[in-house]
Amino acid sequence: MNVVEVNGVKLHVEEDGTGPTVVLVHGIPTDYRVWRAQVDELSKRYRTISYSRRCAFPNQYDDYARSTIENNTTDLERLMAETVGGPVSLIGHSYGGPIVALYAIRNPELVRSLVLIEPYLPGILVDQQGTLGNISLLIRKPSVALSGARSLNSIKMTQQEVANKNPEKALDTYYSSTWEGRKPKVQLSSSMRAMMLDNMETFRELLTGVPPFNSENAERIVPPTLIVSGERTTKYMRGVAMELHRTIPNSQLATIQNASHYPHIENPEECSAKILAFFSEHAC
Repeated sequence: MNVVEVNGVKLHVEEDGTGPTVVLVHGIPTDYRVWRAQVDELSKRYRTISYSRRCAFPNQYDDYARSTIENNTTDLERLMAETVGGPVSLIGHSYGGPIVALYAIRNPELVRSLVLIEPYLPGILVDQQGTLGNISLLIRKPSVALSGARSLNSIKMTQQEVANKNPEKALDTYYSSTWEGRKPKVQLSSSMRAMMLDNMETFRELLTGVPPFNSENAERIVPPTLIVSGERTTKYMRGVAMELHRTIPNSQLATIQNASHYPHIENPEECSAKILAFFSEHAC
């Protein structure tokens, strides 16, 4: 593992394999280790770079209030300049979704293809920010809006448990809420659970919010894009995936069976296979 300093922050970076470069950007509450199953498969054909974002284990930066989508995207830009230089394929999960999407919009000539796994892009569902946007969504898609409200409440409860130094309860509260009906079909392995517990403080990153992202932003994503959604994910996250597929010009939608918000963990074989099939068309 290497350490690369970007924007005054030291990022732990793991590189495997040879060939066209694929960069993997994790979400919350995970780190570079979450991609192990995908790296094992992708590195047989590609050079993979997985790294821990600025506030994630084992990095030492812990100013969560200053960790934003914007500076995480700048981190990615600097990391790419330091380690790659040329075009790459990008994979982003959840909070990593807006980071790779913003990178692709800013640097279309540097992105061969894009994979968005359950991306955290709530703005795609509302035509305007704030209360009026939420009311509009409730009128148009009431079940999706109610699912979103439940998800937001679960995140707030999780953040409160994190603040109260109850990481185990925080993780249980959050993970069950990522499944529609709150009944997980897949339990986290001991190693994945431990990895998430190492990163529960990163829920504080969500307090900084996410930048607006609407259909006009989605239409500016030029590279071929695969949107990955879990079969058992919440109606809200499924709604995000469907709307992204509708608005990103050159996109495909893949549904991973027996999975929710973490399909790369819950069904890694199928998730990796769908990504590899997509890359076989677009990564080179």
